[in-house]
Amino acid sequence: MMMRGLVVEKFNGENFLSFADRFKSLMFLENALYENMLNGAESKDEEIDDDDFTNDEAISLSRRLKHILLLHCEKMIDPVLQQHTTDHGLELWRRLHRQFNPRSRMTSMGRLVSIMAVTFELSTLEN
Repeated sequence: MMMRGLVVEKFNGENFLSFADRFKSLMFLENALYENMLNGAESKDEEIDDDDFTNDEAISLSRRLKHILLLHCEKMIDPVLQQHTTDHGLELWRRLHRQFNPRSRMTSMGRLVSIMAVTFELSTLEN
């Protein structure tokens, strides 16, 4: 898709960070509210549904985002996008981000390593 000189290639499962940066720029040109919406979706742990929106405009933007995202992803990405079908593009973005963002996987791995590295003093353990 090209909008005002910005070309965003379809996401094919590789180099998500580059795709995400360009896609966010495209969506910002579409509507400035998308910047905060996309960033917020990335930090959510639970599925995004109608209850997560405070007004009809945000719901409408999320539903529009779904169609734009589907146009920007290769067919092979469809299983990620189609799981538990949703009307919300923000939920699809959240799924893509969780699946393909290497930083989010490293963050999860970092949390796991820090949990596993906890040491206990013998004096604080009960018999």
